[in-house]
Amino acid sequence: MPNFKCLKCNCYSKIKDSKIRASLGGRLRYRECLNCGDVFRTLQVPGEEESFYAGMRRPSVRFTPKDIKQIRVLYAEGYSSGQLAMKYRCSTTSIFRVVKKKVHAEVA
Repeated sequence: MPNFKCLKCNCYSKIKDSKIRASLGGRLRYRECLNCGDVFRTLQVPGEEESFYAGMRRPSVRFTPKDIKQIRVLYAEGYSSGQLAMKYRCSTTSIFRVVKKKVHAEVA
């Protein structure tokens, strides 16, 4: 198994944590650089070489001011966070943050 080098400083790393992830089809390893301390991930799929793993984050939710107003009105009318999350294709946390004015408080 190769000892991966850090992407930032090109020094060797050690394995901090290793978990099998069925959803990724292999073993996800968290590695820490021995020089700068940067933590990065690698993925080992059976039958393939271990490689760097960047992740699969979904893009951030972008609500328009019109969406924000409508979310707050519908929530006040009794729609649940789950129903609104399905309608706007986002997480319930995103809806909660809009409703409680944790984000976009300036939109009236």
